Amino acid sequence: MPFTVLCTLIVVATLAALLYLNIQMSDTSYEITRLQGQSQRLTEESQALAETDERLGTPQELARQAREIGMVPVSDPAYIDLDTGEIIGETSPAAQTGATAELAQVPERVAVPPAQIYDEPTAYHGMGNEGA
Repeated sequence: MPFTVLCTLIVVATLAALLYLNIQMSDTSYEITRLQGQSQRLTEESQALAETDERLGTPQELARQAREIGMVPVSDPAYIDLDTGEIIGETSPAAQTGATAELAQVPERVAVPPAQIYDEPTAYHGMGNEGA
C-alpha cells in the first residue's frame, strides 16, 4: 500500500510540474508575441521620425523656416582669414522686409522660443555608490 501511494504521488507531482511548465511556456509565448508587436511598432515609428527629420533638414525646408522667423539671405558675404584675422570682402547690412520689421518689434524670448530637446529632468536617485 505505501508503495502504491508513493507511486501515485510521484505521478501526480510529475503531471502538476508538467502542467505548470506548460502554462509558463504559454505565458512566455504570449509575452514574446506582445514584445515583437511592440518592437515592430517602435521600428515603424523610428523610421517615420527619421523620414521627418530628413524632410525637415533639407535646404529648402531650412530656408523656408528661416524666412518664417525673419532671416534674409546674405547678398555679399565676407570671409575671415583665420591665419591673419583679416576680413576679406565688404559687407552691408541686410535690408529688412515688412515681415522682418514686424519681428524686430517682438521681444526675443517670444520671437524665437528656447529649444527644448529633452523633457524636464526627473529626480535622480543615483546608483547607490554616491556616498562612497
